[in-house]
Amino acid sequence: MNGRVFLDRISNEPMFLEPGSANLFASSIQGFFENNAELAEIAFSANTQNESASVEDGDDEFWNDEFLSRYRPYKVTGEGILMVPVSGVLVNKFPFQVGSWITGYEYIEAAVRRGVKDQNVTGIALIVDSPGGMVSGNFELADLIYSLRDEKPIRAFAYDHAYSAAYSLASSAEKVSMTRSGGVGSIGVVTMHVNQEKFLDKLGIEVTFIYAGKHKVEGNPYEKLSDEAKDRIQTRIDKLYNIFTSTVARNRDIEVSAVKATEALTYDSEDAISVGLVDSVGVFAEEFTRFSNEITEDYSMSKQDQQVEAGVPNEQHTAAVASARSEGITLGATQERQRISAIMALEESKDRPTASFQVALKTGMSVDEAKVFLAGLPTEQKVEAKAATNHFEAAMAKNNPEIGSGEAAQTSEEDPVARIKAAYGSATGLKVVK
Repeated sequence: MNGRVFLDRISNEPMFLEPGSANLFASSIQGFFENNAELAEIAFSANTQNESASVEDGDDEFWNDEFLSRYRPYKVTGEGILMVPVSGVLVNKFPFQVGSWITGYEYIEAAVRRGVKDQNVTGIALIVDSPGGMVSGNFELADLIYSLRDEKPIRAFAYDHAYSAAYSLASSAEKVSMTRSGGVGSIGVVTMHVNQEKFLDKLGIEVTFIYAGKHKVEGNPYEKLSDEAKDRIQTRIDKLYNIFTSTVARNRDIEVSAVKATEALTYDSEDAISVGLVDSVGVFAEEFTRFSNEITEDYSMSKQDQQVEAGVPNEQHTAAVASARSEGITLGATQERQRISAIMALEESKDRPTASFQVALKTGMSVDEAKVFLAGLPTEQKVEAKAATNHFEAAMAKNNPEIGSGEAAQTSEEDPVARIKAAYGSATGLKVVK
């Protein structure tokens, strides 16, 4: 199967998609198929159904396959938070997560199920940045997440967008956070009918259907949609809309009428709070840390109660928890710096500085995953620097940190953050001490 065939298969199906993202959906699908032919062949082979069905039973092969594991990320922080990326367009019957292109409902289900069973996982974070996707499979996954959030804390982060199908999943978490510049909503359903009759007339082409059953060719693209057919399609859309709005109302504990009152609008951070679609707004790193701290505190209180019952002094237990937390934070920060530096030093980053910088700082990709992802992107054209016209530009031209440059990362061991600080100091005359 190729991207065009996949798009044709779902062209007449209702979608949970932000209206302005139709082209993004198509280009993401095409980009995935063109740059991941081997993975696409595996994903849409006859065996995919059987493989996905085994996920619920805890099939270790789903996670342990050396090649496929990079497309089934299972990243747990030092504090025990499982990070599940929900990025790009969302599709059914697809058990992988491929960068910012595409995420399968089966992958999300498998990751969440595993996280709930994993004793090393204390909480689950859905990291969402998606315009939406397919209707099929969405409600089932939303119901699953909703049912499991009582077993372990599940928090959704709109980083930066959670629209339509993506918001359906995000709303199923206990709480939803979003960035200040992000967006959520688009709680609606869309499909379309394209009538090519007049175009075919100009070409001198006439299509004749030979069929049995009054409605067999209903909705075909070669003739105008009848009022009767349109009413039937509208009825189906209305049913899906009612399920969608009632699902969000249940998840967010608000009235269905309030959800329908949004009329499929998208909301920025300020308005999203007022209509009840999110619980908090802030920088992703800070919101994520707050979630981690909440879980750690709850876990510490639980352990403290157990220790008190066992006769262990509170002071001793508190000191041990504080020490362990400090060590975990330090280790996590060190590992993250090492990951960023390694990605920036990749050969594939050399001619793709902007993309490598985004991958290093805005995704949870491992070095191996970043290597594969960047290799599939076109190289970036270098932009000649213009003459400096002010103090800031002169300072930057004199001591440009070259953020994202693979070559710079290979020739200097200086930490990227330190280079940013140095450049800032040169430009402003201020010294950054932290």
